[in-house]
Amino acid sequence: MIKSVAFMRSKGRSIPQYQIAQASLFDTQKWSDSKHFILIKIEENDLPVEMYGNPNIRLKIDKLKAEYPDRTEQYIDEDGNTQTRTIYGYFSEYGISCFDLENQPQLTVEDVEVFE
Repeated sequence: MIKSVAFMRSKGRSIPQYQIAQASLFDTQKWSDSKHFILIKIEENDLPVEMYGNPNIRLKIDKLKAEYPDRTEQYIDEDGNTQTRTIYGYFSEYGISCFDLENQPQLTVEDVEVFE
């Protein structure tokens, strides 16, 4: 069964960035803002047993940022001027997570690591 898991997007806090936000799988339907979290989906059977209740599970963020890079695009503003904006990748510290499970990237155990 595919479930959603949240990782902290907590720059400047004492919690290590990209650490798992909650020890268990959970439902994000009641959330109003996901800017502090990276929501991903993962097959429940793919989770390492030590992921449950382990504060040392983290995303392999450099690998994931390379797979989902930031990009720029040009657009015409309301005054007719060409502007450039950054579209942040899903795993960027400025990225935006999707609440909809269908739009969350599906990761595997190869995308997370355990620190002792």
